[in-house]
Amino acid sequence: IKCCQNLSSFRRTQNLEFKTKTMKIFLFCLIVIYTLGGVDAAYSEELIGKMNVAALDVYRQGWAVGDASIVTSHSPDSFTFTWVPENQVVSKEDFAEFFDKFKAAAEAEGRPKYKMRFDNIIHRTIGDTIYEAAEWIVDGYDRGVYMNSAKRGKLIWDMATTS
Repeated sequence: IKCCQNLSSFRRTQNLEFKTKTMKIFLFCLIVIYTLGGVDAAYSEELIGKMNVAALDVYRQGWAVGDASIVTSHSPDSFTFTWVPENQVVSKEDFAEFFDKFKAAAEAEGRPKYKMRFDNIIHRTIGDTIYEAAEWIVDGYDRGVYMNSAKRGKLIWDMATTS
């Protein structure tokens, strides 16, 4: 029995030493990551670029099919959409209401079901932010231009007007 107690004590000591060593390594890694600028600093420039393009693609797809939840799915709470013709700044929280009114106007007076398409898309990357400018078109209703940007995979703002 004493042998088993010694073995149990030995295992607890080894387990405690292992946990202590593991915790020290973990803390060291956290300190290094924090020193380098946080978890995001571990992302390569190429990965950030792909995340930004994906955020823009998803955002555009939401507008295309008329789904506000898709439009705002890659946006932080600080996201804003500015509708220039009315100088209206729309928060992420209020975007669905704005979008429903926009789609209703597009479908009013017997026009076909809402569908948006895009033309002449231009991208420009500065640092970890990508900017997009393009034309938006809802056939039979209206068209215009917009500019938006994505940073680290999040669509941070958009601004649009009519032609």
